[in-house]
Amino acid sequence: MNRKILRELQQALDYLGADRALANIGPVDLYKKLEALGADRELLAVVGSWGDTLEDEEVLKQWNAAERRLRN
Repeated sequence: MNRKILRELQQALDYLGADRALANIGPVDLYKKLEALGADRELLAVVGSWGDTLEDEEVLKQWNAAERRLRN
């Protein structure tokens, strides 16, 4: 599950123009990186809750739902 989440997050980072450095990044640094790149706050909320109040399955579910809403 963790790999699926990282794959989704990497796609978002790619879209935002970030380098490909997710392999050794923790959730706090990932949040900061996404925030600095201008990621939507709904996506930031999901990342910020990962490992804190949300389990992996719920993170992936909420991330995908947020992306669908943002695309419409």
